[in-house]
Amino acid sequence: NTTRERFIELERNARRQPLKANKKEQKLSQYSTNTLEMSKKEPLLDGGYDTAPMTSDDERDPNPNVIDITPEAYESDYHEDDDETEEAAQEKEITMLKLVMGVPYAASPSFWFLQIPAAVLVGVLVAGLGLAFFGAQMNVFQWWVDGLLEGEETYGPVYSSADENGFVVLEGLRNVGRGQGTYRWLAAFVTGGFLSALVLLFPCAPTIGSARTMFDEIVDLNPRTREAPFMLLHVFFALVSGMTIGPESALAILGAEIGSLIGSILRFDLRTKCLLILTGMTAGLGGFLPSPLIGSLMIVELTISARPDDIRMDAAVAALTGTRKKKKKNGDMERTDLMNQVFLTGIGCIASYAVIHKTFERVLPNIELPVFSDVEGDFDYMYILYGVPMGLICGLFGAIYFIMQGAAKGFFVRIGNGMSMCGLPKWCHVLLMPTLSALIQGCIAASYPLTLGTGTDVLVQLCILGFNKEADTAGIQNGDYGFLDPEYLLTSAFMNLLSLAMALGFGVIGGQIMPIVFSGVLLGFALPHYLPFIPLYIAVPCCTTGITASFLGTPFSFILMLMVL
Repeated sequence: NTTRERFIELERNARRQPLKANKKEQKLSQYSTNTLEMSKKEPLLDGGYDTAPMTSDDERDPNPNVIDITPEAYESDYHEDDDETEEAAQEKEITMLKLVMGVPYAASPSFWFLQIPAAVLVGVLVAGLGLAFFGAQMNVFQWWVDGLLEGEETYGPVYSSADENGFVVLEGLRNVGRGQGTYRWLAAFVTGGFLSALVLLFPCAPTIGSARTMFDEIVDLNPRTREAPFMLLHVFFALVSGMTIGPESALAILGAEIGSLIGSILRFDLRTKCLLILTGMTAGLGGFLPSPLIGSLMIVELTISARPDDIRMDAAVAALTGTRKKKKKNGDMERTDLMNQVFLTGIGCIASYAVIHKTFERVLPNIELPVFSDVEGDFDYMYILYGVPMGLICGLFGAIYFIMQGAAKGFFVRIGNGMSMCGLPKWCHVLLMPTLSALIQGCIAASYPLTLGTGTDVLVQLCILGFNKEADTAGIQNGDYGFLDPEYLLTSAFMNLLSLAMALGFGVIGGQIMPIVFSGVLLGFALPHYLPFIPLYIAVPCCTTGITASFLGTPFSFILMLMVL
């Protein structure tokens, strides 16, 4: 409030500057008039003029209304240099306040009584629909994975019975070792891939190979409402089939559509509507992350990457409306609204996080965590240097992933051109490529079951098993279900990247963040076997952050996420 009052005072003083200039001109005019009048007076003996105050009885007074201003009086009354210095200081202070504080969004009543309730509403709706979407997806996925295994076998974590406090102990992960999958999974993979491709044949569905991503939504803040239902249905079938794609694209699309819908129903202006779209995307991403702060930070980093020239909402509105940007005067600057964006996206993300994680507490098992103090050692400053080889290895994995995705994309285009030259209709290409991708991924998952799905259903359990008190070497002791050796973990990390590259390169719509994070965790648990001087508790977080930062401009978000985990 104090800063705002000072800002208003400075703005008021700036508006008064023309009045001061008018007073200066008036004094100059009065000085000229007075000089002319004094020239008519009789000179004194010393060569000056009679400047004594005039009275009404003075017979020599030609004009009693003339103001008595001599050059000395004028100079002492108006100090031009001092006023210019004061004005420059005030302008500098205004500029610094604009730079630091940005737009005074909190001074608007609509911010408190309209925008904040709307952001909370968006967050709650995104959380509810997101839970329904992924709850249905996970149930169908687990149903067919367990149903296609032999006998009474199941896939995934196994827990002990709950104790009196409601906690369960993780006993291990079943059927995640080398060759413990089954090729009967291919039926579900191919069926899901075909259904996801079939959705793309609808008239309003996105075009295969050129669908919008989460990054595109952040760039223009203009969701395609007609495409959104088909895109969500496509991602649903792809996730249900077990394809290695990330769910963040569906979450971002869902949040953007809800934000746009709320903005239209409440008849907000375009700028506020864009803010709600960004809030919905943040609520979709941050609600499922370990902390709501991660979602807001990730959106800020992605926004800077997507619109590096100007991240203001006014700039996004100008791009949507086609308004040309006015040229600023020298010394003027754009007033940022970044804090307005962070505040609203944070409010929506907190609301979504509260609903989602309260539901998780009631639905998911309460896992009793082991003691990690025996695994962690004393920090040594030499560990900072270990980041160099780990960063190079993660960068190499990122480069290999880009090469594989580019090769898959090139194959996708060549197949399409070849089918067109043979006279086959376009829908044949649309149905073939996602189905072929699902078939290849099914073969990989049968031999390397850790590549099944996005990896989020076993990520936390892998970390718990890998960091238990008996873990002093590379690899993961999987309870009574065997040992996941470093060679298998390293190969699974590579195969997971290959499956992701095949899916996205062959036209499947999906994200890539969570599969890359999962590959980084696998790489971290395998790396100390090949570089024994790197401790396990250093390798896992560094590899997870390094491999994601190799292709995404959000390093601080992932560092914070690993700290929270």
